Amino acid sequence: MSDQEAEQIAEATVAALVSELPLPLDKYSDTSLVREARERTRAAAAAADLSAIAADHAVGIAEEMVHHRWKAADIITKSRSSAASISEQIPSRGTGVRRINVNFSARAYMTLEQLARQSGKSMSEVLRDAIALKAWFEQTRAEGGHVLVERPDGNIREIVSV
Repeated sequence: MSDQEAEQIAEATVAALVSELPLPLDKYSDTSLVREARERTRAAAAAADLSAIAADHAVGIAEEMVHHRWKAADIITKSRSSAASISEQIPSRGTGVRRINVNFSARAYMTLEQLARQSGKSMSEVLRDAIALKAWFEQTRAEGGHVLVERPDGNIREIVSV
């Protein structure tokens, strides 16, 4: 069995796990999700007759994948709550929904449509998520924090602007 087969088993296992969960990922503990991914991947690796080394490799990939997905869900939740706390600090002349007109380049509009389609959200929801992420990012940086991204190859880079 190749590394590619181990990766495919890990990806399929994590995708199935995430699709079966009734709540958003950040509602679960990172530890419980990793444990569940580990157990399911071991079972899938055994069913595929992977060697012990290949099975360990598949489990490692699955653990990392589920951890990164959980972390992303946690960041989105924190960014939304951060944006909510920031918006509470801004004086408002009223409550409710505000309508604005925004001009986009054709490329930006296509990107917004694609993000909405991929996420199953409306374009307004995608824009609200982007605003929440920007608010969280700016607040994190203002508090002296750093936002790091780990690439698939293991390189870690700091995000300095969103």
